[in-house]
Amino acid sequence: MSHFFLNFSQQSPARRAAVLVMVAVFLLSCSTYRPQVTPFRLPQAYANTQYVDGLSTAASVWQNELEAKNAFGFNIIKAGLLPVQVVFDNQTAQTYQINPSQTFLVNDRQELFPVLDNQSAYDRVQRSTVVGETVKGVGKGAFLGSAAGALIGAAIGVAAGRSAGDYAMRGAVTGGAAGAVLGASQGAGDTALARQIADDLHNRSLKNNVIRPQEISQGIIFFPAEAGQPTQLRLQLREKDSDKVINLLFPL
Repeated sequence: MSHFFLNFSQQSPARRAAVLVMVAVFLLSCSTYRPQVTPFRLPQAYANTQYVDGLSTAASVWQNELEAKNAFGFNIIKAGLLPVQVVFDNQTAQTYQINPSQTFLVNDRQELFPVLDNQSAYDRVQRSTVVGETVKGVGKGAFLGSAAGALIGAAIGVAAGRSAGDYAMRGAVTGGAAGAVLGASQGAGDTALARQIADDLHNRSLKNNVIRPQEISQGIIFFPAEAGQPTQLRLQLREKDSDKVINLLFPL
């Protein structure tokens, strides 16, 4: 590693600038959030399927942080959200709708947790340190030491349109200026990343839309991660025409 920095310092200003731009591109590509496609199965494929007059419904929860991260593209549980996927196969002539005020996640202590509305879920993502860690962790393990930190800061400065030669050398020599710019850039990056994640969660959340006849519907219901170990989902549906209430219990 010291050999790298020795060679770097001996390069011409133009060459150093080019290297920094390449590092910046690498860093930015690593910090890009890529929404994942969350697959689902027909309700009949789940062990906890509930059948009501031609309506089949099933539910599953992500409890493992690694599996949740693979499914959502970031550590959603560490961000404070516990996602539960619900799938409907409505082979009836009825139209149904979820009643979120009477839908709960039950944990192993028999405590009930309500559904998080979309805004609360997005707020948790924005407040979470997960977003900051996603940005701060870029390149972690690839560069070590204060000089490496200065180089990363300088590279981000280049990506932001600052003078490559001047800013890179000041950052590499002092370290402090580069660190300050790195910290400033993280604030803007966190906001953009949080917004992108929120948009993705909005698209995948199980909004309170109707479950139409002869259609398959699915989506994610977000509960607070404080629930811990979930054991059961209590889901209430209403028939839209008759206002009949249906309570479904899904062991998880």
